[in-house]
Amino acid sequence: MTVRIEKPTFTLRDKMNELDLPVGDHGLEILNSRNPEETFNLARAGRRRLNANGDMRICQTGSTSATMGNGTYSSHGPDLWQHLMSNAGVYTASQDNDTPYHKEFPKSLKLQCTTTNALEAATYFYSVYRLECVDSWVLQYGTLYAKPVTISFWIKSNKTGTFSVNLENESNNHSGGGDSTCVRRVRIEKPNTWEHKTVTFPGDYNFQMDYHTNKGAVIEFFWTGGTNYSKNDGGLSLQNFEEIQTGAANEIRAHPVADGGIHFGDSTSNYINLTGVQMEIGEVATPYEHRDYSEELIYCMRRIQVLGCQYGISPGAYGINNGSGGAMAGYQPAQNEYNVIGRGWTRSTGIFQTMTFLPVSMRAVPSVSVYDFDDVNTPSNSFYAQYNGSTTQNVALNGINAAGSSTHGIWLDWVPGSDAGSVTPLHVASRNSSARRNAILLTAAI
Repeated sequence: MTVRIEKPTFTLRDKMNELDLPVGDHGLEILNSRNPEETFNLARAGRRRLNANGDMRICQTGSTSATMGNGTYSSHGPDLWQHLMSNAGVYTASQDNDTPYHKEFPKSLKLQCTTTNALEAATYFYSVYRLECVDSWVLQYGTLYAKPVTISFWIKSNKTGTFSVNLENESNNHSGGGDSTCVRRVRIEKPNTWEHKTVTFPGDYNFQMDYHTNKGAVIEFFWTGGTNYSKNDGGLSLQNFEEIQTGAANEIRAHPVADGGIHFGDSTSNYINLTGVQMEIGEVATPYEHRDYSEELIYCMRRIQVLGCQYGISPGAYGINNGSGGAMAGYQPAQNEYNVIGRGWTRSTGIFQTMTFLPVSMRAVPSVSVYDFDDVNTPSNSFYAQYNGSTTQNVALNGINAAGSSTHGIWLDWVPGSDAGSVTPLHVASRNSSARRNAILLTAAI
């Protein structure tokens, strides 16, 4: 007699679902994923951080900055962070050793009020990190696949209250040429205490990101805003991207001071420390993605470089020794040394000219200015020139020679104190006296 044994059909997924496995909610999501792409997205594998220098450790202009009043400042404090202000007081931006208790980050950005100003309707004070459009394209804005974004960071201040963290699409694609912004409110709960914050933004389904090297997605920390920038009528949704309505009393980028917002310009005791800023695709903040120092430096040098006295290009004198800042190993140019900026030629009469090949191609042909690590407020435009063997004299920067410059090589024109008398090889260096370390600052900010 033949005995037939039949086994019931089953699926491995169904059996796994029946087991009481300690996989957690996220593990179940991965088990239930339908294809490799969904699994990859759930695991959050690969490179995640879209912004550079979120831990504020690259600061090519040194640890301190000149004072900031009304205007836009792109070379004050840690690289790639810009600060914009009007009628908000006077501040300094510096690289600071104060960091969260777990010491994951070596540095922070510190904004310190040095001169007060009463809150006015036109008051604004905010800091931004701008991604280039070519790096923002991955967000797939303007399509049905537009990606949500989460921004996480650590913040500390002596003030408590609410400020705004905004995500902007600055491709200027609205019919009126305006930008889009999505506003989120964040509250500082405890004074003088590091706090971790996260905010999430939806994708911008309406306006496509352009593809070029100008500004694209922008992280905006709006610290203080007068009534021109803090409309809060309760009827305007803050959940999605809206066109920025420029003009008096039409913007909603700041949180109203009258409604629990913060005026950081009302006391010289006010400060903000910020570090660990990470922008990533998705609706959940993941641990900060650390990258090599050299890799972060390359990202920064695309928009800012120092020729000559590169005092902040490695930790050097701004190193941390067992928890305390101090002079350590690393490049620390002495005040009595020459730091070459470029080599070139003299002319029989008139300007000298030097050429410098850049180690990293910049975002655009940069603007040039004089920077002085020993006096950031009043830099010395007097540089050391040597030519014709051993002849020396002081020269002053005249400006960039646009006809010969590009994103990877810079021609600079110099005004000599006296004519050289002939065409002869030349080099210009950054040292003018034993007490000064000045340099040439190249910026291609957006």
